[in-house]
Amino acid sequence: MGNNVVERLGVRRQAQPFMERLVIESCETVNLAIMDGRHAIYIDKIESNEIIKADLNVGKRLPCYCTGLGKAMLAFMPEERVKDLLQDEKFFKYTRKTLNNPQELFKQLEEIRQNGYCIDDEEYVEGIKCIASPVMNYTNEVVAAISIAIPKFRIDSGERDEEYIAGLVKTAAVELSEQLGFRR
Repeated sequence: MGNNVVERLGVRRQAQPFMERLVIESCETVNLAIMDGRHAIYIDKIESNEIIKADLNVGKRLPCYCTGLGKAMLAFMPEERVKDLLQDEKFFKYTRKTLNNPQELFKQLEEIRQNGYCIDDEEYVEGIKCIASPVMNYTNEVVAAISIAIPKFRIDSGERDEEYIAGLVKTAAVELSEQLGFRR
């Protein structure tokens, strides 16, 4: 196993306290993923105690172009690497909201870079919003992403505040990144 893979998997252990805090603060499921080619792989999750919750299994591989975790990582990779990763992507539409236009994706990645977080609004799973931020290492490379996945009705009803959740995720990702040696 290469050092890069070992490092990315080591993020799981270091992310635990941040994930635990996010579950308490948001009352929603928290996920951690790493990139594997053009896929985001879920390497950890802590489920909320809510009866209705987002539920994807650890080990699940999802396309990066239509998931919050994947796009959060893509946005902070060098543009040429992203183009290489996505050159053969089919951009399958999983829901009516799935982005299937590479030019639109690149616009969205720029916005994610500016905001420091990504909002996936039912792009992979209908009824689920995912708010994700990248986790960076000491060489300023993205090594993972952390997210809160929320049933959309809780945001639409005002039960959860999207900006508040985005702030929680972004803060946790920045703090975890700093623990990994990231410097702005």
